[in-house]
Amino acid sequence: MEGVKWYPGPLILDSKIFNAVYLSVLHHTLALRTASLYHLLFVSYTLQHLLYKNDPLTIYISGCILSNMVLRPASLEDEKRLLIWRNDPVTRHASLTQHIIGKNEHARWLRESLANPNRKIYIAEKDGVPVGTFRIDSETDLLFLSWTIAPVWRQMGLGKRMVKTAEIEEYKPIRAVIRKDNIPSAKLALHMGMSLQMEEDGLLYFLKE
Repeated sequence: MEGVKWYPGPLILDSKIFNAVYLSVLHHTLALRTASLYHLLFVSYTLQHLLYKNDPLTIYISGCILSNMVLRPASLEDEKRLLIWRNDPVTRHASLTQHIIGKNEHARWLRESLANPNRKIYIAEKDGVPVGTFRIDSETDLLFLSWTIAPVWRQMGLGKRMVKTAEIEEYKPIRAVIRKDNIPSAKLALHMGMSLQMEEDGLLYFLKE
C-alpha cells in the first residue's frame, strides 16, 4: 500500500502474534457494533507497524487490547492446547525435562494431575483468549510453582500479569526451579519476591519464605 512506511529491522513478534492481536481487536470492535472498514484497516496497519518493535509502547498496547486476565482451572478439554505449548521448542529448552512429549504420555499425565489434590493447574485467559498456564504443586512444607506463556503471546509482559492474578491460598514457602539460561522466568521469579538460594548443575533454585 503506497504511503505506508514499515519499521525497518527484523520482525521480533511474528505474524501469528499480529493475527491473534488483530482478531482480538476485531472481536471487541464488532461486539461494540462500531466496526467500519476504515477502523479495521487503521487498526491493522497501526498494529502491524508497532509489532515490528519490541518496545514499551508495544507492550503497553498489547496490555490494553487484552486488559482482563483470569486464571481458570484446567480441564481435559485443554489437553491439546497444553501439549502444543509444552512441545514448543522454546518451552522444551526451558523445561526441566526436555524431550518431546507424546500424545498418550501427555494425556496420562494430565488425567493424573487433574485427579491429584496436591496439584493445581490453571489456564490464564485474557478476555477469553488462552495465553499461558500456571501450576502449583503443594508439598508438606513447600509450594512449587511453574508457568508457561503460550508461544504467540511471549514478550508482552503477560507473565507478570499471570502470576499477579494467581491466588496462592496456602501460607507456605514458595519455590521455583529454573534453568540458568531461562532469563525471562528467572526475572519473573525475582518479580514475585523470590530470592536466588543456590545454583547447581545449570539450575537456579528460587525461594520465597
